[in-house]
Amino acid sequence: MTLVIAQLLGTDVAPALAVDVEVIAPNVTACFEEPFIHPVWMNIYPLDDGGFLLAGDTEGNVMGNAPGAAGILDAEATTLSPLFTNAHVYNRFWSPVPLAGGGYAMLTHTKEGKDDMFAEVAILRVRDGEIVGVDTLAPGDGQITPWLFPAEDGYFVFFGERRERDRRGGTFHVPTLEKRNVDGEVLWRHVFGQHELSLSGGRPVDGGTVFYGSLEEQETGTRNDFGVALKMSDTGELLWLTESPSEYIKSYADGLITEDGGLLAAGAYTRLVSATDGVYEYNGILARFAPDGTLLWERMYHFEEDNFVGFASILATSAGYYVRATETGWYGRPRVLTLDKAGEVTAHWVVEPEAGWDTVRAAIYCVGETLHLFTAEKHEANTEAGAEGAPTRIRVMTIPVVP
Repeated sequence: MTLVIAQLLGTDVAPALAVDVEVIAPNVTACFEEPFIHPVWMNIYPLDDGGFLLAGDTEGNVMGNAPGAAGILDAEATTLSPLFTNAHVYNRFWSPVPLAGGGYAMLTHTKEGKDDMFAEVAILRVRDGEIVGVDTLAPGDGQITPWLFPAEDGYFVFFGERRERDRRGGTFHVPTLEKRNVDGEVLWRHVFGQHELSLSGGRPVDGGTVFYGSLEEQETGTRNDFGVALKMSDTGELLWLTESPSEYIKSYADGLITEDGGLLAAGAYTRLVSATDGVYEYNGILARFAPDGTLLWERMYHFEEDNFVGFASILATSAGYYVRATETGWYGRPRVLTLDKAGEVTAHWVVEPEAGWDTVRAAIYCVGETLHLFTAEKHEANTEAGAEGAPTRIRVMTIPVVP
């Protein structure tokens, strides 16, 4: 294992007015009224064929104890189909992933109550419309939210393994990554130790898988979340782990494998400008890692707007990248940027929602060079009262601009 404490190499800040922000009304190609999955708390997983794997519940309530719901939106955005028929016997689903050879896996919590919603978690394995396996994680995983990540021959499970304290009593949780095959059998397990590690995703590379996310630094007495990337071998060995320091909270939300086998990670960097006044600066961020984990460069993208937060996902195109950005607040407008291969912003769009509707979840994908935007929306008529009862819909639209 090589632990690299990386400085912000080659970091710069994009000029705030380098590109004018264009507000657009995209071309809507499909709309599904009152879908069986509620937009609030919906998880979206883009499939290789251009479709989406969706997981959530039927009501969108904050307690998480509504009946679970999962489905598939096909690549042509013509059909939204339930994934399996007996979903209602479980609570909310999240973190769905496809399995090699067909089928899917996802998480569900089995104990009701907001404070304890992750106290007992089960992994459901679904094939041909039926649940073929239920694997329960150890109770007490609540301090670290479990997530699944796809693998070429199974899937990864990231969760907090409960440990008993020796002297002070009680329990604590250590970040743990498992590799399982398509039948749910544990192939290997790696425990990272007592660190506040959070993983957002992973990408297969030669000799293993590269993961990305954040790592909370605990020695300073104040919160500092570093961006982090790490590589696990095919046999479960931690090959390298690289941290990128921050001045408050930095996290990588998505990533691409580069032509040389390195990682290009996209995320958000919230900098603490004034602790006295509670002033923060919000930035998008790109970070480029070499195949051996060396942080080659990291760049911040700062926009002088109060509602800009950071980057949520990234796609490669023939000319550069599409990046989806987020706004502050529960119902922010989708934003899409195009970047050339050097990382320069060439366009910045804000997708204005239809009057009376709030965008709750969003995702982007490409068909050829055409960008498609997926949105899960809720009518604002019941925004103040809560999620239940408000009209909902899913829309697919195109933004026909090539970077």
